[in-house]
Amino acid sequence: MFFPSFRRQPRRRHRSTQQIEQLEPRELLAAVAQLSSAEVTKLLDRASMATSSNDAIIAVVDRGGHILGVRVEQDVLDALDAVVNGCNGNGMIDSGSVEEQTLVYAIDGAVAKARTAAFFANGSVDSQIAPGVADPPLADAIPTVGPLTSRTIRNISQSTVTQREVQSNPNIADPDSTLRGPGFVAPISLGQHFPPEIPHTPQVDLFGIEHTNRDSIVHPGFDAIKGTADDIALEQRFNIDPAFVPGGQVVDAPESYGFTTGIMVNAQARGIATLPGGVPIFRTIDPATGMLVGLDVVGGIGVFFPGTSDPDGVGPGSIGDATFEQNFPNAQTESERTNAPKVLEAEFTAFYAIGGGLFGGLTLAKDRYYGGDFPIPFGRIDLVGITLQIIGPTVGVSGVRTVEAVGDKIPQGDVKLAVKVNSTATSITVNDGTLLPAAPFSILIDKEVLEVTNVTGNTLTVTRAQSGTAAKSHAAGKAVIAGTVELATAVDETSTMLTVTDARLLPATPFQIRLEKEVLTVTNVDVLTRMLTVVRAQDGSKADKHAVGKQIITSSGQDQLVRATSSVLVALNDSATSLVVPDATGFPTTPFAISLDDHNPLTVDEQVLVTSVTLTPDTLMIVPDTLTIVRAPGAVAHAVGETIRTTAVSTAVPGRAVPEGFLVTPHDSPILAKATSTLAAALGAADLTLVVPDA
Repeated sequence: MFFPSFRRQPRRRHRSTQQIEQLEPRELLAAVAQLSSAEVTKLLDRASMATSSNDAIIAVVDRGGHILGVRVEQDVLDALDAVVNGCNGNGMIDSGSVEEQTLVYAIDGAVAKARTAAFFANGSVDSQIAPGVADPPLADAIPTVGPLTSRTIRNISQSTVTQREVQSNPNIADPDSTLRGPGFVAPISLGQHFPPEIPHTPQVDLFGIEHTNRDSIVHPGFDAIKGTADDIALEQRFNIDPAFVPGGQVVDAPESYGFTTGIMVNAQARGIATLPGGVPIFRTIDPATGMLVGLDVVGGIGVFFPGTSDPDGVGPGSIGDATFEQNFPNAQTESERTNAPKVLEAEFTAFYAIGGGLFGGLTLAKDRYYGGDFPIPFGRIDLVGITLQIIGPTVGVSGVRTVEAVGDKIPQGDVKLAVKVNSTATSITVNDGTLLPAAPFSILIDKEVLEVTNVTGNTLTVTRAQSGTAAKSHAAGKAVIAGTVELATAVDETSTMLTVTDARLLPATPFQIRLEKEVLTVTNVDVLTRMLTVVRAQDGSKADKHAVGKQIITSSGQDQLVRATSSVLVALNDSATSLVVPDATGFPTTPFAISLDDHNPLTVDEQVLVTSVTLTPDTLMIVPDTLTIVRAPGAVAHAVGETIRTTAVSTAVPGRAVPEGFLVTPHDSPILAKATSTLAAALGAADLTLVVPDA
């Protein structure tokens, strides 16, 4: 669900840097474009589709903690209405019922995570951090950006949090109830000094921080219960004298979802959350507004798993506390609870929703399938010499890798088959095609990889059984996992291990891949770490450096790599019109284009148009095959063995002669051969017949 803010948004005006520095804190927030309803909706959509789990609550708040949007997934709604949980099972959340009260309590768990990130993270319009650049800030400015998350606050707080405090609800009015309490969204643990287990260091922990930011504009009276006759309506937050509040400024209390929406006006917020899953939302300042390029916090997103069963059997009241998410049994350590599977999934989901386009300059934090709109600045944040956790259970990039690996093991959700698909269908219908990237791209349904060549609305045109998988029937509702595979870290000429953005769409080993012009053989794939073990410079290609973000092309489907390479079998002069290769059986249907590459970086590859392919009837392929080609002005001779690679060029372009031995490998194009070949006869610049060993 989505609803607008209840206060008027300040009008954004052009201001100079000096004017910005003179602003009051609340007015400074207005200098940065706040989240729009469309952006909030997109964040909720992305979080909901991050995994196939359907039991999360997602909340988005602005920097001041105002609730901008909430998404409650279906399994939670079903659980709150389920007969097995003591409810009536009528298919709806009944107004004023314990179902609705529990829903408000559970939503406040997600809101608490989102607010924690929004309140503690910091940035400013004068941070002058160039988007996408990991280098020091521009000019001599000192960046003031701190992407503190709910995990970071737990890392610092080291609070003692009891089971009683977590398994409680602040909205229970009975003062004698054993279930009345704060309902902390925190790991159950015995607190200690920060930094933990390091003596003789200053006490800098935020012990008890979970108790803060629970206030309301409605203050309970002497009975300490909201909703009774002695309640006091405060004129300002903390009852501040309005005479001391600058004109136009608003000091709002972090109210409960129930109070904000009017569903449950006596509901109490759950304060600061210290379970991971709350991530700040940064915006890159738009230079068009006259601001310096920098990063500032515009809000936070919180993902919370409230549970879907009622252990005590007396109603859904126990749904919504943080014990389910942290997988609480006895004899667990605090670290095990903080990093329980559902906690890490919540953290991954929030991270995924934002997109992480900027994370210390590393595109490993880039969203796996298509980029998000909001950057995640990242650097080393130390407190008394201890590096703090931000994303993931360890400091630095390794923590991000852990969280991404967790996400990789969980199927992506939200995009699903709308109708059943049989094993021969070449078009499929999904529930929402707008959530998919632009074609072409690969998808995974069950264990079958399909290549999507076109997307029209919710209908996908597909090529079946790619990457060595088998075509099968798939039932409606099956998750459709989409994406491309890219390099997550740069590689040099000698690297034999590659880290990719997502290894799930890769075929069984061994198989070949192409990185730019280099062909590699993959001998092992570790899906968890996304590491590929490779053999470099295959099929006559040259080992080269490859930058982060380069696409991995696999050995099947259109725009895929050939399974073998080919080369010029017979040298050709600058007038030759035929090209001889060892084997042309894998070339595409004519006409198609090829390029002839002698691997000399100082020369330009000649590209020619192949108009026909003549295959020898000899099954042993002893007699060479011949390609009839069209040459262009400026054609030159080529030697035996030069490389032949298919291209997307539709007409011949000026090139050069091909020497013997010129190797034939695939080109970066949508039209690639399944097998490559070599020149079987030298090709002159004017020759119009290309001889190959097997066409």
